[in-house]
Formats: sequence, structure tokens, C-alpha cells
Amino acid sequence: MCAGLPMNTLEAYPCGSDHTPSPMASRVPMEAEVLLDSPSARLTAVAVSMRAGHAIAFLGDSKGNLHKVFLGPDGKTKQYATIPIQPDVPINGDLLLDHTQENLYVMTSTKVEKRPVAECSQHMDCGSCLSTRDPYCGWCVLEGRCVQSSECAGAELAGQWLWSFDAAQQCLSVQSLRPSNISREEKRDVFLSVPGLPRMENGGAYTCVFGEHESPAIVMDTRVTCSSPDTVNIPPIHPGEDHVKTTLSLRFREVTVAAHEFTFYDCRAVQELSQSAPCRGCVSSRWGCNWCVQQHACSHKDTCERGVVIYNEHPRDAPVHGGTYDRHDDDCPSRSARSRARRPHSAPDRTHHPEATAQLPVPLSTMAAPTSPPVTTPSRPVAPPSGDDNSTRVQTEVSDPEPNPPETAGEAEGGEGAEESRSHPAPPWPRPP
Repeated sequence: MCAGLPMNTLEAYPCGSDHTPSPMASRVPMEAEVLLDSPSARLTAVAVSMRAGHAIAFLGDSKGNLHKVFLGPDGKTKQYATIPIQPDVPINGDLLLDHTQENLYVMTSTKVEKRPVAECSQHMDCGSCLSTRDPYCGWCVLEGRCVQSSECAGAELAGQWLWSFDAAQQCLSVQSLRPSNISREEKRDVFLSVPGLPRMENGGAYTCVFGEHESPAIVMDTRVTCSSPDTVNIPPIHPGEDHVKTTLSLRFREVTVAAHEFTFYDCRAVQELSQSAPCRGCVSSRWGCNWCVQQHACSHKDTCERGVVIYNEHPRDAPVHGGTYDRHDDDCPSRSARSRARRPHSAPDRTHHPEATAQLPVPLSTMAAPTSPPVTTPSRPVAPPSGDDNSTRVQTEVSDPEPNPPETAGEAEGGEGAEESRSHPAPPWPRPP
């Protein structure tokens, strides 16, 4: 049959003559669209493997390189790897796959090399595995290995084998973490969201690991709940620091499926590092620390044993209770701190002021109705200091009127005495003649 072909057949149609073991020729020429062009080097060898319905071509060139090309079902090609075999020595046309289709024999004029069709094991992490875009490889999530699908025990289950060549595949990661930091003195639940988390089969279970401390993970679809460790299991905070960072990992057996940084802070360390202005340093810290005025302490709690709480400028969760604000020897000077403190309307200020008592010997009971100035009795007259306005200042500090002052007995009855007291309030002391 070949003898009947025109003499210039192989020159006109060189398909197979220079890069396949058996040259091909035909009386009827075949034309096709070019899938891959190699302008820098002439292709000298070709072998094709089928894997899971996908075609992968291995191409040798005249410069001694082996190219791996994915042939897509839509006619598109993607060259995903180039391996040097022997520089500037053409690859022989005898490019053959073994009977398992797992190994490729590459030959030159002076060399024969056996290479695996896939080299997945050289990629040690998920990111490296997926970035190769090798159609043979994928990340086995619960085994923590870059392998072919046939080597991953749960490859047929959703989410357990991530195909490297699929650009839409992403390594598992913690999408959200709430909260991302807590006090080392508290124990609470931490909530994670891990999209694409594989479901457990055959009684398997995930675990949460804070540093080296393990605890069972509660999994609902892609939402995970972890319990923070006890204080004794939290890494110590170094001197001069107010926090320590650790890694929160979600594991299956010894394999880390996803991980995220987690922080434990110490409000007492925050106070120690802000000795010149401990209150200001406490409430302005980036952690959830609040200032207990009477205890003179920086605490992660939203309540104090007694007295006043000044809340942090950057609260994570709004407090659900009220509080009061009062002056203190080491009070925070900023106005913003005052606005964050809360005063319940049901608790009027009964603060005793020694300075006011010394200058105005007025019983505190006269201050029950803040809108009416205190009245002195005739038995203890007090003359105002001459040329001094301190009495007015002290009176203003002592009265501290409330938003809704209680009615006096006369006002409740609506008598004339009540009306007169409202029209002509008694002066704080007898007027001079």
C-alpha cells in the first residue's frame, strides 16, 4: 500500500514520521486544528495517557525537554509542566508508557530514563499541591497528602479529594472565628466556620487543638465549636507582653485539616504595662479589658464586685447591664470614657463630699429634693464668706440634681406651702442686712 503513494507523501504530510515509533501515511490527507504550537523547539516524540476520562499528552522536543499537556474535552490545551531530560539532545520518538500507565520511558541517543507520569508526592502541603495544576494529582484532605485519586481512601466522597487541575478547588481554611481572642482567665466556647469541611464517615471525629491541648470538636455541617483550654494549659505570657499567640487547629487524627491564629490576653498584664495611667491603658487596650474603679483593677469581666465599671473603648460584645460613673483619684481623664460609663436612673448619687461638709454644715437629708437648695436652721446660722464664690461652687457639687426629682410632701398634696416654696426658694443662708 505504501508503494502506491506519491513519492513526496512523507514530506508533504509528515504526521508521525519524526515523532512516533510508526510513521503514518494515507492516500487521503487529514486536516485538523492545531492544538499546540512549539515555536522554540521542534517536537520529536509524543505519547498519550487517559486518566479518569481526561487525556494527557507527553511531548518530547529537539532540545531535550519533556512537556506535559492536558487535552481538554473542548479542544483547549494546557501545558502544566516542563521537565529537562538531557539539554540540547533531542528526545527519541520511542516515548512509551508501561502496561500500568503509571510510568513513562524517555529516551535520547545516549540515555534512557523511567519517570512516573505523576509526581504528586513531592508537594508537601495543600497549597503546593493545588498550585501545580497537575491533572493526575489532588489533595487528600483527611490524610494530608498530595496523591492520585486512586491512592486516597475517601476520594469518592464529597470534599475528601481536591483535584489539583480544577482551579475552583481551594484548600480548607477557617473562614470566620468568633471570638478571635479571649482572656486567659476565662473558659468559653469558640466558634469556627470551615467551608467545604468533609463529613465524617464510619464513626470518625474531629478534634480542636489549642497549641498542644486537645478537646473534642462539635461539628454541625461546616460550623465547628471548640472549648478553650484551662488556664494551666495556656502558654505563658512573656515579660513585657500582655498577650500570647497560639494556633487553633482542627484535626482528624494527626492530620491538620484547617488552622487559624488565636490569642490569649491578660488584663492584669495590661495594667502592669500602664503604670503611669492604668485606667486609660486598660480601657484603651485592643483587648476586652474593663476598669473597676473601686478595686483599682483591670479585668476582662463586664461587672465588678462592687462600684463603678468603665468599659473598654473597643468592646466586642455590648454589656447587658448598667453601671455608674463616679470621680476617683486615678480616674480616666478623657470624656469618651465618661460617656461609655452608665448611670442607672433608679440609683441617685448619695456621695459624701468632705469639702462641702466642712464649708456648709448642712445635714445631707436636706438634699433629698435636689431642685430645692438646702435650708439652714436658725439654731446654726452660717454667714457666707466675704468676697468668695466657693460657697456657690460647693453647693453646685453637692446638689447633683437628678433628671426626675421626687416630690416633697407639700407638692404631693398641692398645698399653698408647696406653691410658695417653688416661687420663693429659701436661700442657703440668711442674707446680710
